[in-house]
Amino acid sequence: MANVTDPPAYSSAERLAHRRPDLQWDVLEEHLDEATFLWAQWERSLSSPDFMLAEVSAGDEVRLLAHLEGLSLAGNVAVQRLLLPALKSGEPGRVRAAVHVLLASPEPRDAQVFWERLSARDMESGPDMLRAVGLCERVGLDAELPRMLPVLNPDFWPAVFDCLGARGVDPGGLLRHVPSDAEPTLLASVLRAARFTDRRVSKPLIERRLRDARAPVLEAAMETGLVLGFQSVWLRCRQVAESGGPGVTHALLALAMGGDAADLSLLGSALVAPGSREAALWALGFSGQRSAADALLGEVEASGGLAADAFAAITGMPLAVGAPHAPDTDVDADEEVTPGEELVANGLGPPRFPRHVWRVSAIEAWWREARSRFEPGRRYLRGVPWTPEVAFKSLFQEPMHRRAVLAWEMAIRTAGAFHLDTRNWARSQARVLSALRPKALGAVPRSFRSLITR
Repeated sequence: MANVTDPPAYSSAERLAHRRPDLQWDVLEEHLDEATFLWAQWERSLSSPDFMLAEVSAGDEVRLLAHLEGLSLAGNVAVQRLLLPALKSGEPGRVRAAVHVLLASPEPRDAQVFWERLSARDMESGPDMLRAVGLCERVGLDAELPRMLPVLNPDFWPAVFDCLGARGVDPGGLLRHVPSDAEPTLLASVLRAARFTDRRVSKPLIERRLRDARAPVLEAAMETGLVLGFQSVWLRCRQVAESGGPGVTHALLALAMGGDAADLSLLGSALVAPGSREAALWALGFSGQRSAADALLGEVEASGGLAADAFAAITGMPLAVGAPHAPDTDVDADEEVTPGEELVANGLGPPRFPRHVWRVSAIEAWWREARSRFEPGRRYLRGVPWTPEVAFKSLFQEPMHRRAVLAWEMAIRTAGAFHLDTRNWARSQARVLSALRPKALGAVPRSFRSLITR
C-alpha cells in the first residue's frame, strides 16, 4: 500500500508539466498557426524550380521544424487542447503538424491517440495524416502501418500504399486486400509500392495493368516496371509514345532518358501532336541531346518557360539570358498562373509556368556561341557530358522540380538499388543521398533497352 507521503505516479510528461509554470497557450497556438502555414509553403518548395535541396533545407523546412519542436515542448498536456482539434480541422498543414508532434512524442499514449483517430470512421483527413506518417522517423512505424490497413477507411488506402512506397517498405500481404476492380488512385499507389515486393508478385500485377486506359494506373505500371527491368513495359512505352494518349508523359520521359536514336525521333513526332506537345517539351530537356536543344530553341517563342527551362537543362544556359522583363499583356487573364502557384511540378509531369514573353533573340545569340561545344549524339546535363557522377550530383544541384524524374532514372539504371523519396524532408534526402552514392556511381549508362533483363 502506498504511503500517504509518496509522490503521485506521474508519467514523465506529466512530471515535467507538474514542475513548470503554466504554459503560454498563446505562444503554442502561434507555433501551430505558423507550422500550418509553413507546411504548405514547404510542400510547394519540394517541386519548385526556385530552390535546390540545400536551400529548401535551410529555408522553410528549418523554420517549420522549429515550430514543430516548439509544439512538442508542451508535451502531453497539449494533446486535448491543441492537437486533437487540429486533427479535425480539415486544414492539411494543421493536420500534418499535429500528427508529426503526436508521433514524435516519447509518450506511447500520444502515438496511440493518433492511431485511434486515424481508424475512426468519421475522420476525413486520413490522407493528410498519412502524409505526415510518411515523413516520420519513429522507430517501428514501418511495422505498425501495415497492421492498420484492414481497419482503416478504404478511402485512405491509396495514401497508405503511397506512404509505404515512399518509405521503401514491402507491401507484402497487404496486396491481397486490394480488389482487382479497385479505383484508379488505389491501383496506382499499389503499383508504385509493388516495386518493393517480390518480383514474382509484382510482374503479373504490372503486366496486367499495361493495357489499362486510365492514366494514373498505366503511368504507375510503367514507372515501377522500368525500375524492375520488365521488357513488356519498355515495349509499351514505345507504343504509347507513338500513339499518344494516357501515359504519354512517362513514355516520352523514358525514351528521352534511355532511348536510342530511333526512340528519340519519337519525341520530335510528339512535339507536333497537340495532345503530347507539352509532354514532349518536358521530356526533351531530359534527353541531353544537342538536337533536342535545337528543337527546344525553336519552341521558346510559342511555349515560353517550359521550353526555355528544358533548353537550359541541356545546355547550362543561365535562364537570366532570355528571362522576360514583363508578363505578356496579350495573354488572357484566365490563363495566367496566379502568384504563388506557378512553377510547381506534378509528380513526374511538367510544371506550370507563367505566360511570359521570353527574349528569344538573346537565347539564340547565346546558342550560336555555345553550340559548337556540344557533340552530336552525346548526352549533356547543364552543359556537362552526362556520367553517373554528374547525374548523382544533379540530385543536390538541380532545381527541385526536376529531381523526381532524375531520381526515377537513377532507380532504373541501378535496377532499383537506388531509392530516393524526393518528397521527404530535405535534410533526410541529403543524408540518404550520401549513403546511396556508391550505388549511384555504379549506374549503367547504356540505353534502357540494354537494361531489360526480364
